[in-house]
Amino acid sequence: MSKHLERDLTILQRDLLSLAGRVEEAIHKAIQALQERDPELAQEVIDGDAQIDALKDFEGAMLFVSHDRTFLRGLSTRVLELGGETGTDLEPHVYPGSYVEYVARTGHEAPGVHH
Repeated sequence: MSKHLERDLTILQRDLLSLAGRVEEAIHKAIQALQERDPELAQEVIDGDAQIDALKDFEGAMLFVSHDRTFLRGLSTRVLELGGETGTDLEPHVYPGSYVEYVARTGHEAPGVHH
């Protein structure tokens, strides 16, 4: 593997782990804000949602992994399904179109966070 590709993959991995941590933290804060009826914490959650909204304006390519269906519905323009349609295929399958179109076509939906 070339040094440039390896460096780019390392950066991408770091950024993905950072994003995953922020999403997990936002979910925890949202639950805590509801349980404690904390308006300041609720505002922090709202501000975090604004960051996701800002990603919609990004014109470059993004690769993200999420079980948050709201996030997937809001941002995805293509779905890469690892394991293909059977879940055991060696080659991934690319579905053009949004996450909503992918679910309608395949019946497969993220097993994680329901919204």
